Amino acid sequence: MLGLSPVELDDLTFRQFFLKLKGFTVIQDNNTKVSLISARLTAGLVLSSFSEKQLHLVDLVRFPWEEPRNLHKIEPELFNKRIAQMLKDHGRDNSI
Repeated sequence: MLGLSPVELDDLTFRQFFLKLKGFTVIQDNNTKVSLISARLTAGLVLSSFSEKQLHLVDLVRFPWEEPRNLHKIEPELFNKRIAQMLKDHGRDNSI
């Protein structure tokens, strides 16, 4: 499962083992995400060939890791004021 021989597995400390297991889990999760995204893309391509409307892939299915971002517009003057205040709070100079 982890790509280790029995001898290598016996030589691992608990910390090394759990780090190896965590890395393996991350790789498996990423492979699953890639597979699901590929399936959605294939379904979208097939459905779009039969539809005259433009289809968005996230309209077919939205995965949990694709949460919509709540962005709002901010006026440039207010943005500049906030950045200047943040720089001032952290002792930085605003001149470029």
